[in-house]
Amino acid sequence: MGGELAEGPGRAQRVIVAEDDPASLLLLRFLLEKDGFVVQAVADGAQAVAAFAAEPADFVLLDISMPVMDGYEAAHSIKALAGEQFVPVMFLTAITDEAALAQCIEAGGDDFLSKPYSRLILSAKMQALARTRDLHRTLSAQRDVLADYHHRNEQSQELTRQIFARMLRRWPDDLAGVRYMLRPSERLNGDTILLGRSPCGRLNAMLGDFTGHGLSAAVGTLPTAELFYDMTARGRALQDLVITLDARLAELLPANLFCASALVSLDPARGTLTVWNGGLPDLVLMGPAGLRRFPSRNLPLGIVGARARTPQLELLEVAAEDRLYLFSDGLTELRIAGHAVGQAAVEEIIATAADPFQQLVQLVESGAAAQHDDITLLEISATATVADAVVAPLPAQSDGTAWRITLELGPAALRQGDAVPMVVNTIENMQQLGEQRSRLYTVLAELISNAVDHGVLQLDSRLKASADGFEHYYQQREQALAALEEGQIRVVCINELVGQQGGRFTLRIEDSGSGFDFRRFAEGCGDEEGRLCGRGLQLVRSLCERVQFEEPGNRVEAVIPWGRAV
Repeated sequence: MGGELAEGPGRAQRVIVAEDDPASLLLLRFLLEKDGFVVQAVADGAQAVAAFAAEPADFVLLDISMPVMDGYEAAHSIKALAGEQFVPVMFLTAITDEAALAQCIEAGGDDFLSKPYSRLILSAKMQALARTRDLHRTLSAQRDVLADYHHRNEQSQELTRQIFARMLRRWPDDLAGVRYMLRPSERLNGDTILLGRSPCGRLNAMLGDFTGHGLSAAVGTLPTAELFYDMTARGRALQDLVITLDARLAELLPANLFCASALVSLDPARGTLTVWNGGLPDLVLMGPAGLRRFPSRNLPLGIVGARARTPQLELLEVAAEDRLYLFSDGLTELRIAGHAVGQAAVEEIIATAADPFQQLVQLVESGAAAQHDDITLLEISATATVADAVVAPLPAQSDGTAWRITLELGPAALRQGDAVPMVVNTIENMQQLGEQRSRLYTVLAELISNAVDHGVLQLDSRLKASADGFEHYYQQREQALAALEEGQIRVVCINELVGQQGGRFTLRIEDSGSGFDFRRFAEGCGDEEGRLCGRGLQLVRSLCERVQFEEPGNRVEAVIPWGRAV
């Protein structure tokens, strides 16, 4: 038996035996040594505790009734000294009363041996205790391995979370009028909030909710953030941002991973808001005019086939007191007393609370609420702004005037990549644009971008017929702009009065290039193959009274009515 219990070659198991009867002690020592144990015999519990403290043993056998310290007290002390190490303790007793035997177990005993002692029973019990001890040691070692793995995994997740946070939250330091709440169900999650400023002072915001939880859901947030911040910095229109994000995510993500999201673009100086909702709960705008909802009218980003659809955007005027609320379904699915909060309850808080955002935060953080999903909430004031973000225009002429301006944009101006804000600010020096600013900006952005890309730079729009093509296309564009030494664009903007309170803008864009095949876009792109090129020109046509290209394709004229002429 000694060979079976030995932990290593030549190592005998050590046993402390405490028995106040010399004859019984001698017999136990004889039986144990015959089975290969090294025995240290003591006469009472106090000596057993001292012996264990001096040199821990593999087993301890304790008589219950002993002088100085009985077996119960000795067992407590020895178990305390052993700490997390499992040291089997066997009680030696002539008691057969069940209550007394139960007390042995309660005192820390792992088994008991009845008197008179039997070598066969003693050997069997020692083997059973050895197996239990070895199993405990194996489990303890595995627990330590798992604890170390868990610790390293926690460190890795925290480091990853910090990296994700830095990459996702590249917000303007001077951002005001925006409040947000992020309550993930796990350290890494698929909910994200992105905020950025466009060159013309617009505040772009995105709330995204990727399917799933943890790291698998979070991976989609990084390419989303990169595209969002890059295109916002370039002043790209919201519909262009939606199309590009959709195409890129559909290319990168597996079929079961997509992003329910909402993107908004706020022009606080002009009081306009553009909204796109793809799969999120209804966005809510609350202000003096009451409550207005923006339901999902689009598929979530990243679903195969969604990129063949034209984004459904909503454009509206907002008052200074208006507040827009965006939230993930984790908020509406928050459970209180076993029931989901629901959209109606969230809207009730927004409509009636003095501070809806704070009230919703308190609802989430209340002890009665049970969270089962990531919860994200974003509040945007209609006056949300960043310092020096927008240059205030000159006052409009009170009686209205007709005017004409011409701008020549050479290589240096085009390399800066901010031609549209330059043109729009110049126009605003002539006339306050009001709600027409968004439409004019979008039309100018598309037509100037078309003139730069396909006229001056001679880029092939067919590169954008796939998600990978978009990335390659914009890489080529950056390289070509950086190396641009020749070429120019002429922008002519004519304002004509029509009636007493209306008029029209006529935009003429001419580039120095050789022209492009504009007829190919006469019916637009986006065929059954999911091509993505040409959508900007489709949008321009939807915003203008008339769009006409002239041969050889390097001149275009667009007419935008305003006021009562609209």
